[in-house]
Amino acid sequence: MLPALAAKIGEPGWTYIIIHALAFLAVFLPAMYLFIGGMWKIWKVCRTAQPCDRWDKSGKRWKSVIVNVFGQRRVISENWGWLHFFFFWGFMIHLFSTGEMFLKGIYEGISFSFITLPLYNLIKGLEDLFILVTLACVVIGFYRRLALKPPELKGEPYAKSDALWILGFIGVHMFLLMLMEAVHVSICRIDANAISAGKVSVYFDFMWAGGNSLKFFTGIVGFVMPASHTFHQVLWWIHLAVLLSFLVYITPASGRIKGLGISKHVHIFFSMLSCYMRDLTGKPNDLRPLTIDLEAEEMPQLGVKKIEHYNVKDFVDGYACTQCGRCQAECPAFNTGKPLNPKKIVNDIRHHVIDCGNILIKKHKAGKDWYTVLSDEEKEQLEKEKPGDVRAKEQAAAEKWAGENLSDKEKEMLEKPVPSEILKREELWYCTTCRACVEACPVFIEHPVKITEARRNLVMEESDFPAEAQTFFTNMENNFNPWQIGYATRADWTEGLDIPKLSEKSDVEYLLFVGCAGSFDARAKKSMLALVKILKAAGVSFGILGEEEQCCGDSLRRMGNEYLAQMLVQQNVETMNGYGVKKIIVNCPHGYNTLKNEYPDFGGKYEVISGPEIIARLIKDNKLKLKGGKGKKLTFHDSCYYGRYNNLFKEPRKAIDSVPGVIRLEMDKNMRKSFCCGAGGGRNWLEEEVEPEKGIYRINETRVDMALSKNPEIICTACPFCLTMFEDGLKAKEKEDKVKVLDIAELVADAMMEDAPDAETPE
Repeated sequence: MLPALAAKIGEPGWTYIIIHALAFLAVFLPAMYLFIGGMWKIWKVCRTAQPCDRWDKSGKRWKSVIVNVFGQRRVISENWGWLHFFFFWGFMIHLFSTGEMFLKGIYEGISFSFITLPLYNLIKGLEDLFILVTLACVVIGFYRRLALKPPELKGEPYAKSDALWILGFIGVHMFLLMLMEAVHVSICRIDANAISAGKVSVYFDFMWAGGNSLKFFTGIVGFVMPASHTFHQVLWWIHLAVLLSFLVYITPASGRIKGLGISKHVHIFFSMLSCYMRDLTGKPNDLRPLTIDLEAEEMPQLGVKKIEHYNVKDFVDGYACTQCGRCQAECPAFNTGKPLNPKKIVNDIRHHVIDCGNILIKKHKAGKDWYTVLSDEEKEQLEKEKPGDVRAKEQAAAEKWAGENLSDKEKEMLEKPVPSEILKREELWYCTTCRACVEACPVFIEHPVKITEARRNLVMEESDFPAEAQTFFTNMENNFNPWQIGYATRADWTEGLDIPKLSEKSDVEYLLFVGCAGSFDARAKKSMLALVKILKAAGVSFGILGEEEQCCGDSLRRMGNEYLAQMLVQQNVETMNGYGVKKIIVNCPHGYNTLKNEYPDFGGKYEVISGPEIIARLIKDNKLKLKGGKGKKLTFHDSCYYGRYNNLFKEPRKAIDSVPGVIRLEMDKNMRKSFCCGAGGGRNWLEEEVEPEKGIYRINETRVDMALSKNPEIICTACPFCLTMFEDGLKAKEKEDKVKVLDIAELVADAMMEDAPDAETPE
């Protein structure tokens, strides 16, 4: 603004402008130093973790950021997500004024009006609208946290106060912005002629000239505000203090206040990084690649023992967590009173990362300086053992430096075992690896892999696991199945069915991978027999491995016994590749997921087709003739490993809907939001704590209640574990005589042939 006009409306001249600019820089620069330095420190801590290959496919990754951060796609999938949507965009739109405000701290005549007046007016009008919207959201936010108190928002005491502080910051920020703009309007009314004549900046012209302002709200407030430049400056400085305090508050600078921690609102920045680093392989990522060579002299790190064994994405996840509680709201273990809370898992890891941050940075720097830390003899030895492996040199140097330079307290902090002291054993063992938490998370945090990595360490390094898991491991080692049944009897269920073994006839189109349940469990045998009859009726060419088949390894891997799992997997791959297997049919979602997504890592690359898929395909191709029946109400349960893991939602429903007379009813929690039966993640072989008087219930019985609320005659599923869980749940509810549980194969087989014969249940 020209000094002459400034004087005309009561503003100071050049002397004041210079003093104002210097004062602004004296406050602004230190605050930005703390903020940027704090953010950089967090990133330096994240870089100390294990490498993570999530920097490829940049186009897809930036698209993910645009859609999920700026578009808030996952956030608005829940009702309360719209509140965050308006908070986010209110903040984004007001970045325009915030940037302009910072520039005006140097010289008040600066404005962004160079972008053309119509666009400038539009942005300013949107800002005016979003002041109202954001203030309304602040009020609703306070009401939700202080009055409604939804369980998903419960957490550590500091987290609650942190959220309230941030709501307060936002509310004060918007209120001050409203007052500042209103005072501007009042000032501009003093000389409307000068404004319309263009003697004042375009900013003032926009505000009031000719009554064409889009700032309706602040324009009205301006009528009751004093036309005082001094008052405006007081508001400006208070507003600046609030904004800079917010930036400093959310960084590690606030973490130096005892007991406060780093604000969860660093997620504003790290959620973008988490979305960028999301998994794009198209496969589930609840297990990290781990190659175990039993003949190698040196074993790889077996799971996560120390915090530094997690990778960069795991560290980023902690800072990206919004603590919205959606993961715990969907977790079957948490919702039945178990100790596990996926939100707590992520934040416990984050807290320990914060505690170890400075130590990790120093140790990582020593590793990067390996060429000065290591002696010539050490370098030479490492080069012989691992030629060209810079990572090995860095790790050796880091460990050497840590041993020589860290204090006992620092070493103790860094050496704390994650699976037992940072996380709790009972938390880790109650996870069903259902991925409901991953599906619910708006910023793509990966919860299950943090748990399975900790389980690996407990099992393979510490031999620390539930007693009943020992029985399971022993049976797998001796019989290649979960029960005390000799592997030589694996094909006994086929007696009289004329099913060829590949050892007798290998020129078949499909291998039917039967799985442990289909081979030995009485209930699962019925669904396998039904599938066999369907395949035979449709003329499908298939065979089995018989006693050469071993467990697919799913439960072993999720329970952390990677040694034994890889032995079975490698034997299966060797057997199947030896017969030239190209296509596999699997009627178990756990086997399907393992063979399809995990066997390729071990040299087993096949076209894997699920039971529901092949049935739906055969019906579509008119290979099966189904007879009509009486109308029966049926509800379908989506298994986690077909559904969330492999996106098989349509195929099972197509198969069900093809059966005449069936009336399909959807459960309230279905498809991607399906509630786990409780058997995944190896939980099928472990005991479940139940104390109804303390609010601790069985997961399967909770799911059965959801199904029974639809008053079905049939509960249909496509998983042998789910079959057992639902039948056990119905017995507990004394409903087994009123409601049947059927596999999709049984439902279809019943519509075209007699029931499958009974089988005996193994001990």
